[in-house]
Amino acid sequence: MSSPTSIELLEDRIKFKFHAAKEHLKNLKLLETEGGLTKNPITRVRCEIEIENLLSHLIRTIDALLFRMNEKLNLGIDENKIYIRTMREELDSRGKLDLIKELIDLRDQKIYPNGTWLSNYTILETLVLTKILST
Repeated sequence: MSSPTSIELLEDRIKFKFHAAKEHLKNLKLLETEGGLTKNPITRVRCEIEIENLLSHLIRTIDALLFRMNEKLNLGIDENKIYIRTMREELDSRGKLDLIKELIDLRDQKIYPNGTWLSNYTILETLVLTKILST
């Protein structure tokens, strides 16, 4: 698969987020070859920043995908209420739950009792946003 052009990236939010995540992954791999995963605090901070950016772009890719699904499938979910939960409910009512089954599974504590990057990150993000909005 060829790399998307700049125009494609600017016009397609999902492609852009995946591209940005790949760039941060490349940066992490480069830092690893430079010994960034050692105990050196400066390079460890650089690694942590890349990890945070990588996870953030992956989460935002999921958000963009949910918005696109709402639009393309004419689900009619209000833009302020597009969450995995509301998508799950709407798709289930239409017999199309299989479209996001893997995404739902990432949040299932029966499958992943210790959580996953998605469940842990979204819990932290919710706590931070709640704190910010309450101040």
